[in-house]
This record gives sequence, structure tokens and C-alpha cells, in this order.
Amino acid sequence: MSSMIDRVKYGAGLAASAAFSFLKINVLGGISNALAVTCILLLVVGQSFEGGGPAHAGGWAVVVVLFAARPVAMLLATIIFFGSPFALFFLGNKYILMKMAGRVLNDNGETYLYPLIDKALSKVRTEQPELLRKGGDALKTRLRLIQSIKDQQENKWTKRITLWGLKKADLSTVDFGAADLSLTQVIRDRIISALRSSTTPSRKFFWIIAGFQWLVVLLTLLKII
Repeated sequence: MSSMIDRVKYGAGLAASAAFSFLKINVLGGISNALAVTCILLLVVGQSFEGGGPAHAGGWAVVVVLFAARPVAMLLATIIFFGSPFALFFLGNKYILMKMAGRVLNDNGETYLYPLIDKALSKVRTEQPELLRKGGDALKTRLRLIQSIKDQQENKWTKRITLWGLKKADLSTVDFGAADLSLTQVIRDRIISALRSSTTPSRKFFWIIAGFQWLVVLLTLLKII
């Protein structure tokens, strides 16, 4: 019982840390995005309509006039406005997953992943034993294990980390039918090994996106675009 409580507590800690990282990346990225696009629009309006601007234009007419006056700046502003949130969300999720996997390994928390792997493997062994026999198809086994892990009632981040490791693990050289093979231990080791070789999170993506945003602001200010 205490082991189960420990797993729940550890999973809750992972979830809280992941949520904080997600909010930090997306809130800061969103602020940078909004400020950069606002600056670009103000610069385009100020530089293009120094004589007073399109005083009688409104709505979409203003947008058309601004695109006509500074097409490159406005196009990049549009890309930044719509593209940055998607890039931050996608790359941010990948960064957080790597960060959480690294935390598990640094905490020697692999044992929190073992019960999930064991239950998933046991389910496959019960429902599709032919996959684990000699000559079994590694790709089919991997896909079935992935689905089995997804079906388990475990912490979301524990499952995501395990799935990420399983997708990267090399199962092609495993002889599933070997009599002296501890299949559970082998798959555990392959997953942990895959995680160890792929858990170097980097915030470069955030600074690249933010740097691009403010580079466009600078180029707009200098009337290069």
C-alpha cells in the first residue's frame, strides 16, 4: 500500500512540475508574442502614415492598407501572431517531457515506471501471447505494448515518459522466445536506456522564437522590411 501511495505522490509531483513549466513557457512566450506584434503594428502605422493615416478607413480596410504599405512586415507579424503559440505549445511539450524524464532518472525514480511496464507486458502476454514467442514481430509487440500502456490507469506523466522511452527503445534485437530471457527486465532496461540517451532538455527553442519575434520588430523599426 505504501508503495502505491509513494507512486501516486511521485506522479502528482511530476504533474505539478510539468504544469508549472508549461505555464511558464506559454505565458512568457505569449507576452513576448503580444508585445512584439503590437510593436510591429504600431511601427507600421506610425511609419507608413505619418501624415495622419487612413483616417476614414476601418475594419478590414485598415488591414488591407497596412499590408499594401508594408507587406513583408505585416506578413511576418501575422506568422508570429498565429505561428508562435503553436510552436511554443508543440516544442514546449517536447521540452517538458524530456525535463520530466530527466527528473525521473536523476531521482532514481525508474522504479516508479516498473509497475506500469509490468502490467502492460502482463496484459500483452495474456491477450496476445503469440507476440512474445520466438520470432515475434518487434514492431507489432511495440505497438501492442504502447496501446497496453495507454490503457493502464496510471499517472498521465508516468505513462507519457514510459511511452516516449518505449517508442525510442530498440526491441529489434530482442529474442522474445529465448528460454532464459527475463522479458520484463529486458524491456525495462531498453526503455530506461532509451530515456537516458534522449533526456537533455534545452530551452533554445524558446529563445529562438523570442529572438525571431524581436528581430522582426528591429527590422521594422529600421524600415528594412
